[in-house]
Amino acid sequence: MLHTATGTELDPVRVANQQRFSRDLEFLSALSNPYYLHQLSQQGYFDDPAFLNYLEYLEYFRAPHSLFP
Repeated sequence: MLHTATGTELDPVRVANQQRFSRDLEFLSALSNPYYLHQLSQQGYFDDPAFLNYLEYLEYFRAPHSLFP
């Protein structure tokens, strides 16, 4: 993948990390919607250990180093 402004090659690991960060941040934003939380609850997501592990993983957003590299 090339950087659009400079035309230089981008590090694939860095690109993947940026995409994961954006995806996780968007999901956290969705969790601020009470209607979405209700829907997740109705579908049993809060009883799913894999989903609960993912929510625990998202705790990294609380650490200052995730906001200021």
